[in-house]
Amino acid sequence: MTYTINIGEIFTSQNASISSCKLLVDQYKKFPETKLIIDFNQCDFIYPDYIVLLLCTIKYLESIGFIVTGKIKINKDSNLAKYLAKMNFFENLQVQFPLDVEKVDDKNSVQIQRYTKENQIVVLNSILKVLRENSSMNDNVYTSLDYCLNEILDNVLNHSEQNEGWVVAQHFGQLNSIRLVVADYGIGIHNSLNLKHNFSEEEAMLKCIEEGVTNGKGQGHGLYATVTIPFLR
Repeated sequence: MTYTINIGEIFTSQNASISSCKLLVDQYKKFPETKLIIDFNQCDFIYPDYIVLLLCTIKYLESIGFIVTGKIKINKDSNLAKYLAKMNFFENLQVQFPLDVEKVDDKNSVQIQRYTKENQIVVLNSILKVLRENSSMNDNVYTSLDYCLNEILDNVLNHSEQNEGWVVAQHFGQLNSIRLVVADYGIGIHNSLNLKHNFSEEEAMLKCIEEGVTNGKGQGHGLYATVTIPFLR
């Protein structure tokens, strides 16, 4: 049985991408022998944070024992294929891309990459470099972002029970915006907090940003500090 994800039709927003990823998980749980087809043929552009969600979903399926195989449909000469290759999408899926591609400009992009305790600070600094190079910020703002982003990276490693996370960042000059995602395929905020509490999923999402709310593995300050910084609201 094959299961096709038409990227151009479905991955049009983060919510739509997440919904598609949930359906993909359901598909494999019902039909473990599914062959996945990722179809980019009707897609001219995709934000890198959307594609990280798909990557993490595949990594999650593999982590719980499914063998994800199939095919990627894409014109290898297209700008999109070259962009995805440059951002390490194919490499992280262990798919060989047949052409050499230019390196990313580390002042504008952080390639899709896995991070652990060993390279967390290197990844943090690469994100901060993109922010520093493409926005006007004083030293106080930079210091606050340094703290907040490190807390977010750290939370994944301390609470997801996977000991790894995935990041990507990209500056889009014409949009005057920087898109950044930190993702994981671990147990989730709800299950993590309920190691100590008895929250519903909705309560967990609201409580996780309150001061002092923790599962006992931290102080419950990182996310609270992040959401209380005025420029991040």
